[in-house]
Amino acid sequence: MDKDTIKIKLKIADFIHPMTIERSKEEEYRKAAKMVDRCFTNYKVHFNKSVKDDNMILSFVALDFALRFLAEKQNNDADLLREKIEGLTREIENFLKER
Repeated sequence: MDKDTIKIKLKIADFIHPMTIERSKEEEYRKAAKMVDRCFTNYKVHFNKSVKDDNMILSFVALDFALRFLAEKQNNDADLLREKIEGLTREIENFLKER
């Protein structure tokens, strides 16, 4: 282990995950693990006793995060398109002003 890496243990869904990560990313990993664990707990409470398999609940967590990721990606794509349209609109307006 070099000075830029650190060993940490993250608890997600009652499982301990030891890992070696970049020291600069520790806070990011801990926040991500907390988000996943919180989502897992919410699903576990929601399903109460109807779903007893933690792997099944974790698959719902994975689906939840995948859907969030796709929604965010779609928002970012729309933002990029909006920026391009605004840029083209400015260019057209400037061109018309010069004529």
